[in-house]
Amino acid sequence: MQIGLYLISDNLDVISVVQKNRQGLVPKSFVQQLGRSGHQVEFQTRVYNPRTAKRDFLNFLYERDTHHAIILLVDKGSLHIAENLSNACFIIPLDFSLVQQGNYKNFFSRILAQGIKNFFLYKRLVDDGSYQQALLLPLRNFKCSEISNLTALFRQNILDPNFANQLNSIVETLRARRRPRRKCSHATMYFVDDEEKLFQYGLEQHAQLATGSPHSLLCKLTGYYRFGSKIDVRRHYNLTKESKSHTSISGLFIDCHEQTHSVSGNTHLNMFSNDQLA
Repeated sequence: MQIGLYLISDNLDVISVVQKNRQGLVPKSFVQQLGRSGHQVEFQTRVYNPRTAKRDFLNFLYERDTHHAIILLVDKGSLHIAENLSNACFIIPLDFSLVQQGNYKNFFSRILAQGIKNFFLYKRLVDDGSYQQALLLPLRNFKCSEISNLTALFRQNILDPNFANQLNSIVETLRARRRPRRKCSHATMYFVDDEEKLFQYGLEQHAQLATGSPHSLLCKLTGYYRFGSKIDVRRHYNLTKESKSHTSISGLFIDCHEQTHSVSGNTHLNMFSNDQLA
């Protein structure tokens, strides 16, 4: 499993430490521990200095789009660069004012041990089919407080030692939203949001995630990754509403690049995890 580990910082001391310790930035004992738990991991470390970079970070990131996961290590002073990436990447914030006596290596060892531990706690859930469907729901169009809590957790509390308990609580609450249609004999289960919209994670793979215009690199990133883990871009959600014994969907829907689409009288919509309509 290849994990892209990206430092975003213009702190030259930090950059020097990371460049000299690319292979040993993550403690070897922790990598071995991951291996014993079934995760054979290779970290590929790169550095992005916003002061000297000749292109924006997304273009820099897509120079090597072969990762199974993406973890960003972001200097507190550069968080604005990654502010729109938290739904796609696993972002570990770095506060270098906490570094003691210039010992950046020990600082990274401590921060990465907690951050990567939390990432794999999440990855265990998102790779499990019974939890995956809840974690990959379209974040703009599935309307409920649990989705807001989920995105806030990954945006604000990624280094919290209680991260796993918070994540499990949110996911179980989302899973409790599953039910079959009320006036239907089929046992198909749907996730139901506050607007009574029904979301079923389809097994069919007839739709394809678009990446050309008008879609941006951010659309592509959010289509391929959720909170740092790569997802299956061939699958999408079937979105509809109950209409007596039938289904129908109408309304306004926001897509992956914040464009609003008006839909009227469709039996259902195909929607990817990044809210793209197919």
